[in-house]
Amino acid sequence: MKDRRVRAQSNGSRGTHWPVAPLQHPARRESVLPKTVVITGASDGTGAAAARLLVCDGHRVVAVGRSAAKTKAVADELGVHHFVADFADLHQVRTLAAQLADHCPRIDVLANNAGAILGGPPCHSRRF
Repeated sequence: MKDRRVRAQSNGSRGTHWPVAPLQHPARRESVLPKTVVITGASDGTGAAAARLLVCDGHRVVAVGRSAAKTKAVADELGVHHFVADFADLHQVRTLAAQLADHCPRIDVLANNAGAILGGPPCHSRRF
């Protein structure tokens, strides 16, 4: 399959790195039904890029992010539903779970892309 990314120009300018059109995989069947995909960390970076590609491929995306303004901007751009939650706050996570249960009768894919910086000792020294 041909690589559809645009390479950096010789003059130092950079083009778009990922295609806007849906990617077509040679083994993909046209009869694949759209999936409901919940993407955490969808307000920016990898999460927003994944949301864009999935919407282009015809999937139903629900964007979840920590920043209300950034998450709403991505959701409005894509025409998808969105929710705001900070995963460092367990109450917000539980509220998000209830909202998703009310909004989505079925979730086919959960792309847990939310990042967190937690204080304390490294994980390998913690006891569970």
